[in-house]
Amino acid sequence: IAHDGGSNWQINNEYLTKELKSTHSPVRQISIGPDGSWIIVYDTRFVSSCGVPSGLKKKMAERFKHMNDLIQNRTALIRKYDVARSSLNTGLASFEGLADSGSWNISRIAPGHPKYE
Repeated sequence: IAHDGGSNWQINNEYLTKELKSTHSPVRQISIGPDGSWIIVYDTRFVSSCGVPSGLKKKMAERFKHMNDLIQNRTALIRKYDVARSSLNTGLASFEGLADSGSWNISRIAPGHPKYE
């Protein structure tokens, strides 16, 4: 295994090596237990071998589910914001087009102006 800083390690575990070669995701951490069991931590998931205690797997699964839920919620909020902003920009462009066409006598009044309500 090669590290970003240039360090290299030789791992003598066929299944761990196979898992590492099969992914294109950046590996954030690898932990190997005294019995040879292992956990690989990626950005949004983890993979573990047999022998990793079920309580640890459960806690890690809960953590990653919570983190992925937060990411999905944030992504949905950003998407809604983008849609709302696009709609607002389209609406303002249409409104300004009417005002500029001369068919409407609309003066632009900014918020805070006494006539703005």
